[in-house]
Amino acid sequence: MIELTEEQIADGEVRKAAYHEVAHKMVYERFGGAGDAVVWRNESGNPEETAWRGKFRPRTVRRNAGHCSCVRVAEVRKSR
Repeated sequence: MIELTEEQIADGEVRKAAYHEVAHKMVYERFGGAGDAVVWRNESGNPEETAWRGKFRPRTVRRNAGHCSCVRVAEVRKSR
């Protein structure tokens, strides 16, 4: 089993949170929106929670966002 230091675990958690929020940003921007992916340290002190938190904050309001993503998924499924 690989032993990880606390610092290595924290580095992995911040990277995972950042990738997750950036994925939201990429999908949102793909359909014409704009926004910011933000990640911050969790200061709750609860060891059961992740050390890093994140949120995607839209700067523009998109209409039919759900419709756009559903159409794209349906097109991908039909092409298989």
